[in-house]
Amino acid sequence: RFDELFAQKMLNTANWYLKTDKPISAEYTIRQLVKKYPKTSATVEALEDVVPNLLSQLPPVILEEVAPFYALQQEAIIGRTIVVETVMEESQ
Repeated sequence: RFDELFAQKMLNTANWYLKTDKPISAEYTIRQLVKKYPKTSATVEALEDVVPNLLSQLPPVILEEVAPFYALQQEAIIGRTIVVETVMEESQ
């Protein structure tokens, strides 16, 4: 499927941004991935593995804005919320 291929490319891009210390760019890329390709394994991987690590690297002002989005997406796509609430509590 082309969707899976494009989603995997976006996930790889987000991981590259994380490796090069650009968490805001990584977050933007993952948000677009989740919006465009919600039914792919790359999105599930991003929500389970990448997002919990990513949120702890974001500035508080951005974290407050994006954490609810990821909590909703994690609940809708993978059936549970992972770490989002914990990261929000730690940032306050």
